Amino acid sequence: MTNNRVSSSAEKIRKTNSFLMRDIPLGPRWFSLRQWINLHKGMIFIWYFMIVSYFGAEWSHRMKLLYIMHSSYGFMWLLKDVLFPDANWARDCTLGSFLTMAFSINFLYLWPMVCSASNICGAMYFTHDNYMYLAFFTYIWGIFFHFCSDCQKYFQLKYQKPRQLITEGMMAYSRNMNYFGECLIYASYCFMSGYLVPFIPVIATWFTLFRTNMLVKDASMSRYKNWDKYCSEAGFIIPNILTMLKDIPRMFSKSSEKRE
Repeated sequence: MTNNRVSSSAEKIRKTNSFLMRDIPLGPRWFSLRQWINLHKGMIFIWYFMIVSYFGAEWSHRMKLLYIMHSSYGFMWLLKDVLFPDANWARDCTLGSFLTMAFSINFLYLWPMVCSASNICGAMYFTHDNYMYLAFFTYIWGIFFHFCSDCQKYFQLKYQKPRQLITEGMMAYSRNMNYFGECLIYASYCFMSGYLVPFIPVIATWFTLFRTNMLVKDASMSRYKNWDKYCSEAGFIIPNILTMLKDIPRMFSKSSEKRE
């Protein structure tokens, strides 16, 4: 990556991520990235059940809700990958990367249930029921932002010829609405668990993998002539509130079509 909009530190992290995800020198390139991530997402309902059984825990209300939320998201991901897949996940990887990532992603993202089913994470921090409601709130909006934006991006890139900068729909408020949605989704699992420990690997992923991918994508999209105007209207990841407020009249007008 040579675009000078990507910092040297972000470029180093990108190369490290790429090596770990695709190029660990063990075995042939028999697999693709989507296989190890789909294996993780699709087996959440099994991993969680095994974790609870291993620790001999009683299923609390929080644990049951966490089980439903996380496993249902996994099934939605599998359907998304079939109906409107992300081409980035179709790239091949070595056996070494497949095994490493299959293990690592489980270690990173299963902590909400590990903490809920055991006593290894210390005392519960988010004990009030309001945090359960907050978990539902962030989960619902996260699902909406993540899957709607991925769906729009897939079909717009598929049928828009020649390709242009996507500045409408879900992308009108945020340049990385899909990542914003995924951040909300995983934050909801942490809040539902009630523990602080699950936030550690999640936030680490946000500031390494997610942030780096977003910076690289920004650098790539900056080649479009309307890039600067788009950046002023759409947030880097958090939706631009001012742009959203400007659309309030469209919500109650006769037509929702945007007037130029």
